[in-house]
Amino acid sequence: MDAFGRVFVTGAVGNLWTVRGSADGGATWTTTDNFNLTPTGTSTARAVDADASGNVFVTGYAAAADGTSHGIVRKLATP
Repeated sequence: MDAFGRVFVTGAVGNLWTVRGSADGGATWTTTDNFNLTPTGTSTARAVDADASGNVFVTGYAAAADGTSHGIVRKLATP
């Protein structure tokens, strides 16, 4: 939970890493990020956190089309 009471969860849906957020304690959820490094690769988010200003950061990995794995950190747009 961040300083504003928002809750975030992360994982993978198909080949996309997905982050969903809730501002009402989990009653409703909104997808805040879908990411894939390449159209044919796979990506999985592993952790999500927020700083005191409400910026949301997600870490995980993504495989390029040639199978090379890359560590990724993304700062999400404010939900």
